[in-house]
Amino acid sequence: SDVYKRQEYSKKIPVGVEPGEHRGINLSKQNTLLEEGFEAEFPPTGWDTIMGPSSPGYEPAHWRQSDAGIYNHSGDHGALCPWGYNLDEWLITPGLDLSDCSNAFISFWWESSWYWHVDPYDHGDLFVQVSTDGGTTWDTLWTFGDSAMVVNSGGVWPWDNWTWYQATLNLSAYA
Repeated sequence: SDVYKRQEYSKKIPVGVEPGEHRGINLSKQNTLLEEGFEAEFPPTGWDTIMGPSSPGYEPAHWRQSDAGIYNHSGDHGALCPWGYNLDEWLITPGLDLSDCSNAFISFWWESSWYWHVDPYDHGDLFVQVSTDGGTTWDTLWTFGDSAMVVNSGGVWPWDNWTWYQATLNLSAYA
């Protein structure tokens, strides 16, 4: 289906980026290969999770469907990995064939705690990675701890605690 994407700029805009533009990314009419709001079963059909060791926290710290409104960008549910220590949790999309795509992008909403994950404490990281060999090796496309990656995806640096940001990443090199 055709989808029109638009960026809302109610927060700080990165230096050198004008409202409505991302660095090198044109968010015009797009064909959507995968769209997931995590409103139905979890993980969604075709998705996978890898659950590393859990640790003390409010509950087991594995990827799950959230139903608390504060953890959802929109809708009644979202994908949530609660806090814990020494976690290695993966939420993996189904494989996508990008061979017919001249301009491929991934766009997602995220929020976290700067205080607990970047400064003064570096207790965790959120990564977006891509594999072209079925998961044997992975390239890191984005992490919220890298200023250039965050700003180039349309975010701000430093980002604010518990504020939703939309990141858009170019996947054309994998098409």
